[in-house]
Amino acid sequence: MGDTELARRGADNLVQSHLRLQPGERLVLFHLEAAEVLSVLREALRDAGGELIDAPLEAWRDSGTDDAFERFVKSHAADADASLYVSSVTGPVFARAQRLIQTLEGTRVRHLHVPGVSLRMLGGSLRADPTLIERINERLAEHLTAARSTSSSTTRATRTWSR
Repeated sequence: MGDTELARRGADNLVQSHLRLQPGERLVLFHLEAAEVLSVLREALRDAGGELIDAPLEAWRDSGTDDAFERFVKSHAADADASLYVSSVTGPVFARAQRLIQTLEGTRVRHLHVPGVSLRMLGGSLRADPTLIERINERLAEHLTAARSTSSSTTRATRTWSR
């Protein structure tokens, strides 16, 4: 399986499992220097039946007031059900990322913030199913809590861990 195919599975997971995007819902894609991943994210959105609202952020890196940026975010999110922020792993930190989150907190939009994303990241950790990870962690905690070890036939040691 190639990097692009694995990345596509990660993009599908972001759209379907993390954002829970349903057919007909609108997603605002806020992006900053993320050309490497945009096409695979757009494909995942299209295949999930979502509608894209494109919101490039390059123009906002070094210009405009915070109030104008907030209006930009609100106007793009006004008719959206969900939003996704992605930025490149090699690009500069977006100084207004926190303001983006704060502005979206005042809306009904489900938001996922993924700075520093790459095809490799999409194909790796972002492919993980969060509900499966939660179930595995719960089972692991149960096993660790009940773990007993025997060092010899005459000596028995029991160890109990708590969360």
